[in-house]
Amino acid sequence: GGPPPNPHRQFLLHRPPTLSAQLRLRLPVRRLRLASPVAAIATATAAVPPDDISQLNNRLRALVRRRGVSSAASSPMDPAQAEAYLHMIREQQRLGLRQLRRDAAEPEYERDVGSNGEDEEEGGGRRKGMAAGSSLGHRVDPRELEPGEYVVHKKVGVGKFVCISGEDGEDYVFIQYADAMAKLAVDQAARMLYRYNLPHEKKRPRNLSKLNDPSAWEKRRLKGKLAVQKMVVNLMELYLQRMRQRRPPYRKPEAMDQFASEFPYEPTPDQNQAFIDIENDLTERETPMDRLICGDVGFGKTEVAMRAIFIVVSTGYQAMVLAPTVILANQHFDVMSERFSNYPDIKVAIFSGAQSKDEKDELITKITNGHLQIIVGTHALLTERMAYNNLGLLVVDEEQDKQERALSLVIC
Repeated sequence: GGPPPNPHRQFLLHRPPTLSAQLRLRLPVRRLRLASPVAAIATATAAVPPDDISQLNNRLRALVRRRGVSSAASSPMDPAQAEAYLHMIREQQRLGLRQLRRDAAEPEYERDVGSNGEDEEEGGGRRKGMAAGSSLGHRVDPRELEPGEYVVHKKVGVGKFVCISGEDGEDYVFIQYADAMAKLAVDQAARMLYRYNLPHEKKRPRNLSKLNDPSAWEKRRLKGKLAVQKMVVNLMELYLQRMRQRRPPYRKPEAMDQFASEFPYEPTPDQNQAFIDIENDLTERETPMDRLICGDVGFGKTEVAMRAIFIVVSTGYQAMVLAPTVILANQHFDVMSERFSNYPDIKVAIFSGAQSKDEKDELITKITNGHLQIIVGTHALLTERMAYNNLGLLVVDEEQDKQERALSLVIC
């Protein structure tokens, strides 16, 4: 009797500035130890050994093979999908390590920027081909830059765009660095410059790079490569752990169609697809659901979340809805209280730092005893005193960067 304990599924609700409604997989960040020699950062030339990624690939393969032999029905993916996933990892590893070794084999600094604007091609055809076909970074047309805009030169680092000026019938791009002014030919600037900020960002760098001493920039670049590799291994390790997790599918509530019909608006095609995908994740799969809902304001992300919540709480689990501010938490509480008002067995409560200690203690007791099914709140929900009766779904509205460490404890 009763539902199985804590599957710890999570469902993320996100509101980026301007994104059309769509679904994509999101893997939460979790720490994993990765051996990265300090000497590699100090020299800014050493390649990163592939041992950790290779070993993780082997563990993924062994896990899939073992599960395929022991219980094909319980495998999180069929053998063809597993093999395709492993092939993708091997291919990305091969390309990434090849580029890393190539970068490590280059001289510490090849002077692409000179006072006369000449470009040392360093194998010009290949470099031009890379620039034309590369999807890494965000190269810019120098003529679209505004004076004072920060840019990043691939070999020199962060500088400030000054102007484009003509000399001897040729146009040159002038970039101010911490110790000198650089002059680049326009075509060279188009290949080597990136915008420092993403669209709509106005961040200022802590300092400008030095034109005549690029070693600090090279160390920074290598540190970034190490961080990216560590992040990749973290995500692979997380995926490996999630493949091991099992939970029985939820049963579809008998009142699901009725609950859906009470939505007062006509769902958009993206909403309908999200409803279908999430319902399939919860009622057909034996692995935890992990989805990211992207959409601008008014795209109906909250309704998608409430459909998932309805499935979970109707099966006997609890749902946590985490909002970044008290104002948003109150808005979610009001919307969900009204949406679930026709279902007296589903009780909604709000928990935030604005409440008194006595109020919090009373709510924690009710949550622990299973008397509340939907708990809306701020990061106060992540307090160590909180003990859920049977948490089955986590909805995260916006990013919770300040509470990432505590949030990971709930997720994992």
